[in-house]
Amino acid sequence: MVREKRKISTLVAGAVGSQTQTLLQEKDTEIETLKAQLEGLANSNGGGDGWAELPVDAIKPLSIRSGNQSVDQPRKYFEPVALQDLAESIKEDGLKEPIVVRHTPDGYEIMDGARRHEAHKVAGLSKIKAYVRQNISDDEALAYALTTDALKEKISPLEQAISVVDLLCLKLNLSEAGVKSLLFAMQNDAIGKTNPDDRDEVHHQKAQVAHGVLNSIGVTLGTMVNSRLKFLDLAQKIRRALEAGQISPTNALLINKVDSRFHNRLLKEGSLLSKKDLQALIVKLTKEDKSTGVELENAFTQNPNSIYEQSITRMQELSQSPLVQEDTRARRMFLDIYERLNKLGKYVESKHS
Repeated sequence: MVREKRKISTLVAGAVGSQTQTLLQEKDTEIETLKAQLEGLANSNGGGDGWAELPVDAIKPLSIRSGNQSVDQPRKYFEPVALQDLAESIKEDGLKEPIVVRHTPDGYEIMDGARRHEAHKVAGLSKIKAYVRQNISDDEALAYALTTDALKEKISPLEQAISVVDLLCLKLNLSEAGVKSLLFAMQNDAIGKTNPDDRDEVHHQKAQVAHGVLNSIGVTLGTMVNSRLKFLDLAQKIRRALEAGQISPTNALLINKVDSRFHNRLLKEGSLLSKKDLQALIVKLTKEDKSTGVELENAFTQNPNSIYEQSITRMQELSQSPLVQEDTRARRMFLDIYERLNKLGKYVESKHS
């Protein structure tokens, strides 16, 4: 169920001292305990205290409220084909691994097994085998949910990045930006870019916790920094496409590197392309864009009045368009052009004064 911990790279192993080497091999005690519990649940026959056959409709996603903030079920999207396959498997062979829920005054909330619960709905099943935990606080429930998600092999790199970073935020009381900064600093220390001896004690304590979490989950520091964290910086439309299974993780990262003007076209045309073909498409679009820029530059040099007249005509046409007047996005684009013209005017005036 859980992946074996991967060895750290030879580069890192050669760059760090024995003290840091020991730190890189330490594991998180809480996660190791939870892994043992999960294995016990998976191998259990479902008898004894805590076990129940619950109505599928009586179980809700995890929902945590804290002041003005709220945290919902960490896993929100499930790839349709894989979900259907799981539903068919459950119908034929039954549920091999029960879900884990907490009992609340409002009913039951999922701490582990959101995908299995959703598959029961798809399969049209009315009951689901669950292990019910009593008196579980919000912090405990969130830590449990994030940890079990992070341990799963069949989650996307984006889901893994979210769950690991959120888990570290919870354990270290840091923001997402703070966790990212810590991980980058740890990576620089590991490969010799910076000297660990220059760090303060607080940093070392947080780094020890982070190393333990990564080791127990089975993700190397290098993989987390050089790969997983990049998924947290995806543009929203690319992130949604990745979550919906419309593009591969590799293609999502490629498209994210390109100017946002090309995102819609690349998401539409490059969704089913291989990495090589997508790279070729990106090169093609970039060349076309440069050619268009050169053509406009030449046209302006040869006849600036023509460019001016065409622009005025085009702006007048657009200002009369019902879409520009009624559609919020179109109106914002129109006003953005107007604002840019004003900035250009002020810039020219400043140069003449």
